[in-house]
Amino acid sequence: FTDRRTDLLKALTSDATAVFTIVSEDRDFHASIEGALQETRDDARLEEFWNPMTGAWFEGPDDPSLAMLAFDPARASIWASTDSTIAFLWETAKASATDTRPDVGVQRDVTFSASLAA
Repeated sequence: FTDRRTDLLKALTSDATAVFTIVSEDRDFHASIEGALQETRDDARLEEFWNPMTGAWFEGPDDPSLAMLAFDPARASIWASTDSTIAFLWETAKASATDTRPDVGVQRDVTFSASLAA
């Protein structure tokens, strides 16, 4: 949800993209998700996600200043690393001694094949 008067909504175009970033609390997982961002109106979803926090900002689901945004992911990069300091230090030291890269986690790229709106 956002207010129609925000710069975000004013700048939204039909081909707008957005990046959604997630970092876990202990920072051993990161994800960067890119996709299309568009204004939408889905009364079932509006009812599903409406809560007192949203109600503090808007007069109700029919408030004319209320806008819903939909994010349709297209691709993501995901990183997961060890949460062990000892393993991290060992891999870093080993890589320095052998002139290789440390093995401290994985990185994957993901492409979403179907639109969530379909």
